[in-house]
Amino acid sequence: MNNKKNYANKITIDRLIMKAMSLSESLLTISEIGEAVSQTDRERLLFSVIRDCAFKIRKELAKETGIDELFSI
Repeated sequence: MNNKKNYANKITIDRLIMKAMSLSESLLTISEIGEAVSQTDRERLLFSVIRDCAFKIRKELAKETGIDELFSI
């Protein structure tokens, strides 16, 4: 019974990791576009914070998966 629970947990974790990868890509896209069209310092700050969050997610994903090549920055 415990093996089934571990298997179900692994599938969920793998899916969540994939969603986190996708989220980091989306955040980077948002930050790039946002910084390009920002008109005020406050707007630029917001999009730089979003970019930093994307990089933090990527860093943790690289640690978790052991795959640094996932992201070509």
